[in-house]
Amino acid sequence: MGYRTERIETTHWITTREAAEVSGYSLQYVWRLIRQGKIHADKRGGRDYWVDSASLVAYTDAMTNLGNKRFNASCVEAALEELSAGGG
Repeated sequence: MGYRTERIETTHWITTREAAEVSGYSLQYVWRLIRQGKIHADKRGGRDYWVDSASLVAYTDAMTNLGNKRFNASCVEAALEELSAGGG
């Protein structure tokens, strides 16, 4: 008898509305973050997006850690590049 090698889904997906509620961001801002590629989301049927909760947490943590530097575009870009590289 062999081992099962099916792909296990480990991503926890939440709705955009849930993402807005847990992050404190407006729904429109969550959509903007998705369009800009700053958080990962998957379009599932119609207009509905589902947000990867880990990417939302990573983004909000990065912005919190930046403090007032989050208003400096170059600091934000550097933080987002670090997240993309897996350093966050």
